[in-house]
Amino acid sequence: MTVDDFTKLLLAFAVAFAIIIIAWGLFKLLNTLASSVEDFRKAIKNTSDLSDLLVEDYAKAREEVYSAVQGFKDFKASFVDPVRNIGKIASFVAPLVARKKKGRED
Repeated sequence: MTVDDFTKLLLAFAVAFAIIIIAWGLFKLLNTLASSVEDFRKAIKNTSDLSDLLVEDYAKAREEVYSAVQGFKDFKASFVDPVRNIGKIASFVAPLVARKKKGRED
């Protein structure tokens, strides 16, 4: 074996070792990239879950507000409107009663 053959063999090992090192580096880079994509996917899923919870809470809050407003409307319809109607009738009847009393006094 000559020096040239030994040098060629050494060069072949060096190139093979360099290819292995480069492949190892690319493997680590791709593994890190895959891990980052997985973390990003989890973050997006968590954001989606959070937005679903917010929509659900909004729907519950809207339902509670609607229920309270409906209660006020029912109170108005069952108490305030009849009292207002009685007041209108009383304001209509009061002048008639006053006229009758005035007519009796004369």
